[in-house]
Amino acid sequence: MTAVPAPGRYGSGISGWLNHVSETLRGLPGVYRRALRDNRRRTIWVSVIAILAVTYPIYHRFVLDGFSRNVFPLPVPDDTVATFMMIFALMAIGLNIVIGFAGLLDLGYVAFYALGAYTAAFLASPHFESVSVVIFANVPAGFPGIHLPFWIVVPAAIAVAATFGALLGAPTLRLRGDYLAIVTLGFGEIVPVFFRNMADITFNFQIGPLSIVSSHVNLTGGPLGINPIDAPFVPFLKILFNASAGFAPVYLGMFLLVIGILVARNLERSRIGRAWMAIREDELAAEMMGVNTLRTKLLAFALGASFAGVAGSLQAS
Repeated sequence: MTAVPAPGRYGSGISGWLNHVSETLRGLPGVYRRALRDNRRRTIWVSVIAILAVTYPIYHRFVLDGFSRNVFPLPVPDDTVATFMMIFALMAIGLNIVIGFAGLLDLGYVAFYALGAYTAAFLASPHFESVSVVIFANVPAGFPGIHLPFWIVVPAAIAVAATFGALLGAPTLRLRGDYLAIVTLGFGEIVPVFFRNMADITFNFQIGPLSIVSSHVNLTGGPLGINPIDAPFVPFLKILFNASAGFAPVYLGMFLLVIGILVARNLERSRIGRAWMAIREDELAAEMMGVNTLRTKLLAFALGASFAGVAGSLQAS
């Protein structure tokens, strides 16, 4: 008779995860008080910097913007630049998983950024005008194209980028050092060329009695790309995060960045994170200690690529 392990104090599955999150949130005031007691100066400085960062879009609009325009020509980031700073910071977190944690030199990381952006373009734009799929979008029913909400587009971009990260890693991760760098660099150069040349393609498939023929299909928009793309939209609150929404996109970027930091920190402290760092220090020793190096490196590529997919979908939207 096999003994079934008892669930932890948080339970199991999604409910256990939610219990863990709620207990962590309830314990934050106590953690902050202990941090003040142990290192008061550092905690106060970090708190001040965090408050200034969170409120930056507000005091930039009411204070810094007028000061930089009228008093002293000080180049301070506006809402658009701040949003792109969040996007690139999110990409840096994903790249740190591949290079910083696992020690894999990936020079084609930006290709996954493009894959995430095109995923958002395919799923939230009127590009495929022959069909009409509208689900919780800021367009009327029957509008041409596929229009899915941003909270569905982001998981789709994660899945697409992670899949291509695994597909790239499967045949190449047996390489090391400069050879891996050259292969990933080639992938990063191929993807833009591929998307630019998918503006006029012809399909001609014959599988038994089934025949699929389509001529002059504009799949990616070529050098002009796909435009317009639906902005992130909260249907029940009627909040639209478009380019003219002021500092709302900045806070959306901050929200995704905070989630990315939490995920990356938890990955670093997990079993797979320790395996990544063991491979980074000495791959042969890690393999001798029982680490499945190929699978672990594939996970690093896939998870790192998923962060770029999120950043690309946010940038496109």
